[in-house]
Amino acid sequence: MEEKYRIAPGAIRKIATQSVSNSLAAIMGGQADFSILSFTAVNSAIQKGEVRLLGTVGDETPWQLGALATSTKTANDRENTVRAFLRAVHHGSRDYADAFIGHDGRRRDGPSAPGALAIISKYVGQPSEQIATGITYAEPEGRLDVQDVGHQVEWCKSQGAVKGQFEPDSIFDMRYVVPLNRP
Repeated sequence: MEEKYRIAPGAIRKIATQSVSNSLAAIMGGQADFSILSFTAVNSAIQKGEVRLLGTVGDETPWQLGALATSTKTANDRENTVRAFLRAVHHGSRDYADAFIGHDGRRRDGPSAPGALAIISKYVGQPSEQIATGITYAEPEGRLDVQDVGHQVEWCKSQGAVKGQFEPDSIFDMRYVVPLNRP
């Protein structure tokens, strides 16, 4: 958002909180003014009036938020295991998209949404109703926005937030990455 709204580097003090719960506590306790948190982590505090929702990342600055990672040793020595894991993740991504994402990329609950919510609820320990309010977009084919991740790395380097020198492309193992092709 600094880049989008042309906020001067250094105008916002950034702190490392080390966990989602610590980030939420920092906001509620006044040690931090803002944070980017998963909706399911902050929804209860929003409902209680302890924090205010200012917007969503996807609406403000669409960016690649998550990626899968493994050790170099595993990537090199256990290709079949890595590929099996990725097939399972891609299958789950497709099921998630079928349940919650319309053809236009916007939220739309499909026939499988109640079952998907029940599964998510079971594994995150939150009621389905709470999870339903925070369902976000996930790339249906599990593709990685390589261009955006590279941009994020370069931005972090420009802010002094990355130690050492490396090219963003060096962090991707293109044997496994399916790039998201941007228009």
